[in-house]
Amino acid sequence: MRSTKKYITLSLITMIGCLIWQPGGLKATQILKLKPSIEVHGDIVRLSDLFPNAVEDRDKPLFKSPDLGRQGTVAIEHLIDAASRYGFTFDTPLNMKEITVSRPARTIKADHFETHLHKQLNKLIDTAPDQNLSFNFSSPLTNQMVPLHLSGQLKLLNFSYNKVNKKFHAEFAPKDALTNRFNRTINGTTSITYKRPILKRAIQVGEAITKSDLEYKNFSRFQLSKNSLKNTNNIIGKIATKALKAGNFIKIQDLEIARLIKKNELVTIIFRRSGLSLKTQGKAMADGSLNETIAVMNLQSKRMVNGVIKSAGIVMIQNTTIPPAFQKTAQLNQN
Repeated sequence: MRSTKKYITLSLITMIGCLIWQPGGLKATQILKLKPSIEVHGDIVRLSDLFPNAVEDRDKPLFKSPDLGRQGTVAIEHLIDAASRYGFTFDTPLNMKEITVSRPARTIKADHFETHLHKQLNKLIDTAPDQNLSFNFSSPLTNQMVPLHLSGQLKLLNFSYNKVNKKFHAEFAPKDALTNRFNRTINGTTSITYKRPILKRAIQVGEAITKSDLEYKNFSRFQLSKNSLKNTNNIIGKIATKALKAGNFIKIQDLEIARLIKKNELVTIIFRRSGLSLKTQGKAMADGSLNETIAVMNLQSKRMVNGVIKSAGIVMIQNTTIPPAFQKTAQLNQN
């Protein structure tokens, strides 16, 4: 028997010699049909797993199965020896030096256990919207393999939590398991982490920050930067007032609102009321951002009006009555 780079080595049962020799010598020889690769579902590979046409001794053990979810190889010479000891022979296909034995399994992912722990501990620990409950496990939390006949759903058998030292103890089992063979105990401690947006790339002065520039990460209380912003809604679309490095927290003083209109810029003035919409050209008398009110000059009448910035270059006026001068110039502008 030998191992390969990806496969585990299977070990022969040491008592095979005692199991296969019977008084009176060898049985009448039967030529068996060998399967080049097999799947097993139990802990032991039996004669019928390798030789499906075996009649006698079908349940006799040959060697230990691979671990759940793994596969291994068995050298042909070991099979020849085992078959002859049972009184059988088989034809070996040319160039076949080994067979593959696999043991399929169902995977219960590590995050499935963690989800159950979160659900249980969230009943006992209050967290703010910008906080997350994190675990420090006593040993690494890994996936668990169970036989295919189990559904992979979990049930919590035992659970305890100490609010003083933050330690928890939990015992899980597959929901439909009939034995405790696949029970799993998980121990560890809890901590609160804080979710903050950080930059995925460097941002230059005057550059607008977009949604794709940001990602959320969790930080301990000691890692937090003072006055760091918690929500991307306060960041996206804002302009950097200084160069910002990738991985940095973002603070309110690092940003300013994007200016959609600059002083002395030509703008479109729109008057809208009761389904009526008139427009004319004007000049902004100040810088302005989205939804800010600024003064603009009607270029036709040279009159000043106040309007709200609705987008780049667009100022909206919403009055109960249309200023006569505005109405005249707007109408002239439409002709």
